[in-house]
This record gives sequence, C-alpha cells and structure tokens, in this order.
Amino acid sequence: MENIMSNLLNFFVTYGIPFILSIIAFLFSISCHESAHGLVAYKLGDPTAKMNGRITLNPLKHFDLFAILFFAVFRVGWAKGVPIDSRYFKDPKKGIVLTSLAGPATNILLAFVSMVILKLVGLIPIHSQGLYLVLNYVAMFFSSMVSVNLMLAIFNLLPIPPLDGSKIFFSLLPERIYYKIMSYDRIMIFVALALVWFGAFDKLIQTGVQNLYTVLQNIVNFMIPLG
Repeated sequence: MENIMSNLLNFFVTYGIPFILSIIAFLFSISCHESAHGLVAYKLGDPTAKMNGRITLNPLKHFDLFAILFFAVFRVGWAKGVPIDSRYFKDPKKGIVLTSLAGPATNILLAFVSMVILKLVGLIPIHSQGLYLVLNYVAMFFSSMVSVNLMLAIFNLLPIPPLDGSKIFFSLLPERIYYKIMSYDRIMIFVALALVWFGAFDKLIQTGVQNLYTVLQNIVNFMIPLG
C-alpha cells in the first residue's frame, strides 16, 4: 500500500503538478488575451465587450470547456471570442486590425515578462531545500507561461478565420471580398480545428514558437546578462 501511495505521489509531482500549472497559465493567458481585445475595442469606441463584462481577468468570463479539453490534449487552445461591433469604429477595418493585434501582442508581452522572471529566479541563491522547492514551482509555472503564451501568439496569428491573423491578413483585401470571407468564420474554425487535429500546423507553430522564443530570449539576455 505504501508503494502504491508513493508511486501515486511521485506521479502527481512529476506529471500532475506541471499539468495543473499549465492549465492555470492557459486560463490566465487567454483571459489577458481576450481582455486586451475588448479593451482596445473600447478605447476605439466600441462598448460591446465592456457591456458584456468581458474586459476582465476572471477566466470564468472567457471559459470554453471544449477549448480547455482541446488544450489539454493538443496543447493548442482558445477562449470564447470577445464580441466586437466594428460599426462603432471610425475606420472599421483599421479598428478590427488593431483589436485583433491586441490579443497576440499581449501574449508576446506575457511570454517576455515570464522569461524575465525566470531569468531573475535563476539568479537567486538557494540555501535551503524549502526555498529550492518554492523556486522550482515558480520556475515551472513561468515556464508554462512562456510556452502557453508563445503558442497562443503564433496560433492566433494564423490567417484562418476566425483567428486574429485572418482579420489582420484579410484586411489587405478589398472590402467586398474581406467581409464575404469573414462571414464564414464560424465554419472555418471547425476547418482549423480539423487541421490542428491532423497535425497540419504542428511544424509551422513549432517553428514560429522557436523563432519567437529565440528573439525574446536574446532580448532578455541582453537586459540581464549573467554574472
């Protein structure tokens, strides 16, 4: 019985805690992502997100159970889209581009801040087992924050409706074609999910994440040199 309990404890420490921390990082990150969309839209004159209570870091307001389950399996996920009414914008296409960029930009900022924190944590001298355990879990959480936010940034920049990248990319098209394509965004999300399911984006997302990580890490190393 003791061996079983010991094995269960080891399993939880090895796999359970990192998994839980990654879910927490994901929920916090998508909350920031969606709130950024709503906040920028509000600043540009659209009160829709604010009236719907979506400019908040409360994950329950952005929670999508299917997205959480999808993330748990494929490490790619999303949240409930923040309602945006482009009719409030002085320049609808420009407003949509700015609100769309806000989400991925926020994820990149969160990844960068997390990398800075990780670098600083690594510089803390460890004099006890207790401090080691605390810092280990802190590092584990912010490592999850880095990977989750880099994934969210790159995934959402893919030019597939209704992902943010499609709104940015298709804004270069004539308005008639742009709005026609965007009218199919609810259908295209299932196409995107199917492509993710079959691994069509794996190489693209991995390459994007690695390149973005390298750029951010170089900036962090420049800001906080070792020694």
